[in-house]
Amino acid sequence: MKKTRKNKEEFFDLFLDPLERNPIKDYKRLKSYKELNKDLKKFMENTNDPLLKKNFKWPKEIKLTPENAENPEIIINCQD
Repeated sequence: MKKTRKNKEEFFDLFLDPLERNPIKDYKRLKSYKELNKDLKKFMENTNDPLLKKNFKWPKEIKLTPENAENPEIIINCQD
């Protein structure tokens, strides 16, 4: 059984962990994380990204993958 993740954001090494199963610990201290986070926030503000709104709700038409669910399409593409 998989554990539910507590953090809202996680940082993964997609080269070594393409299925995003092992988040990098202490990622907030990484220079790359700080730079990416800053760039992302700036981009979201410049584009008026609706995710910045505290009461944002996904439209009904959008199907979200449940947390901790595996995406078979990704798994198939990552196998040798």
